Parts: sequence; structure tokens; C-alpha cells
Amino acid sequence: MRNARIASFVLLAAWIEASAFAQAPELKLETGEDIYKAACIGCHGPNGKGQPETTLGFEKPSQFPDFSDCNGTTREKVWPLGEMNLPRTFFTEKAFPEDEAVLTTAVNTNGLGAVSPELTYERRFGARNQLELSAPFSFIQRENRSWVGGVGDFVLGYKRVLFSSSRSGSILSLQGEADLPTGNRSQSLGSGVTTFGTFAAFGQRLPGLSFFQLMAGADLPTDTRKAPQGVFIHSAVGKTFVQSRGFGRIWTPIVEFLADRDLATGAKTNLDLVPQLQFSLSKRQHILANVGVRTPANNTAGRTTQLVFYVLWDWFDGGLKEGW
Repeated sequence: MRNARIASFVLLAAWIEASAFAQAPELKLETGEDIYKAACIGCHGPNGKGQPETTLGFEKPSQFPDFSDCNGTTREKVWPLGEMNLPRTFFTEKAFPEDEAVLTTAVNTNGLGAVSPELTYERRFGARNQLELSAPFSFIQRENRSWVGGVGDFVLGYKRVLFSSSRSGSILSLQGEADLPTGNRSQSLGSGVTTFGTFAAFGQRLPGLSFFQLMAGADLPTDTRKAPQGVFIHSAVGKTFVQSRGFGRIWTPIVEFLADRDLATGAKTNLDLVPQLQFSLSKRQHILANVGVRTPANNTAGRTTQLVFYVLWDWFDGGLKEGW
């Protein structure tokens, strides 16, 4: 009799639990708001600033995120979406404004020797703007086989995004620059003249993580007796291959096509090809490297082939020791 009562009690309890479960309303998690209210609000609070520790029941980490701060989560409410941030090439400026530092080096592989590092710092501000500072250095071999080195012409630039669309995968920007005559012209370390440059940069996402970039502009020195005016069109095509569905390392083979011409009597259009491979050094993909070769495709007399490479640090996405 006692065993029968226990069995009856267990069956009754199971029936009550099953009935309550069956009558519970089904959660509809169709939007980000629904998911947040169902799973996140307990810790992060209704306004995203975080629940007080008296409610949480534990001590919050020192870097507990504040979801109401767009700089701490995503800055893309009115900014161009991150999908428009196409891979950086060597000579075709991308349209997307960035927060990054890049050390680029070019080395002559034939003719007189030359090693030319350049440090570029880019800082984004506002929704669609970027400031840029480039500091070049050069070590050049002279005809007598001796070497000379020093700083080149510093560059100050300002970029403004005119249009971006996540639907079409397109972005268009304009940039203006001022090349300052900080280098020694007599040692071939600078032009010796202030030069203003302007260009348009266009980027287009293509299917399968492929992309196309285009840059067209002009260099306008204030004294054409020291340096000629010039025009250029640079373009690049590439495709990114990802690891772990985009959450690991990435590899991007790219080919650039360069066309440059001085606006002077008898000047010819120089064409160059630059095959290259960009790859991530960190799993977070905020530290990248690129290696390529710039080869003259015409007018090869007096023009050298160069080995080019860079290391890029997107400092907004993490420190140098993070994400490995």
C-alpha cells in the first residue's frame, strides 16, 4: 500500500509538471530585441549599461561592456558598414576610412639599390572622415656605390566618404593631400616642392568574397620647374579565402594594375603590374601582412622591379598582443 501511494504521488507530480510545460507560452525569438530580452537583459540590463552588482549577485569584470556606447560595440549606425572595408593594397587607396597604422617597405631588386620604408597613420573621426599622415624614409645607392639616407616628403591627407551602400556593396570617397618638401632634393630624397594631390577611390564587393577597387587622381606641384604635374589610374581585383567560417586566419591574393603619366611634352604612360598576397597574422584579423612585386609592364628602361611588403595594425580592433 505504501509503495502504491509513493508511485501515485510521483505520477501526479510528473503530470502537473508536464501540464505546466505544455501550457507555457512558446518564445518567439525573431528579432535582436527579442533575443536580448530573453537571454541578455538579466546581466546587461534594459538599457545595455549593465545591471547593478546587487541585482547580479556577483562582481562585474573590470571591462564589462556598456552596450549603450557605440564606440565600445559598433560604430556603424550612420558609418559605412564594415563589409565595405575591403583589403588594403599597396598603391590603390581604398575608399573606406580606417583607424590603423601601416609600415610599408619597397626594395629595388635590380639597378641601383634602394630601400624605402614609409610609416602611415590613419585616424577616423566623425561618421565619414579620416585623417592621414605618412612619413617616408629612404636609403639610396648612388652611382659611386655609396649610400645616402634620410626622411622624404611628409604627406598630410583628408578623406571623406561620399556614398556607401550595403545593398549594392559599393563605396565612394574623395581624398585631398599635401606633400610637404621635407626631404633633401639634392640627395633624391624629396621633390623640393609642395605638391597637392587629389583622387577619387571606389570599392565594390563582388560575390564569393571577391572585390574590385579603383583609384583615379592627379598630382599638382606648386612649381612645375621642379616636378611635373601627373595623372594616374590604379585598380585592383582580389578574392579572400577564410578559415573557420571567417573567424580564423584569412588569405587574399590580389593583382593591381597601375597607370601613371606625367603631364609633360613627350611623356609616356607607365604601366605596372603588382601581384600580391595579403594574409592575417592574428586570428582577430587586426594585424595583417602583404607581400608583392611591382613589375614594369612597358617603358622598362630606367625603371626597376621592386619587392614591396607591409605590416598593418588596425589598432581600434585590439592591441598588438591580443587576438593571437
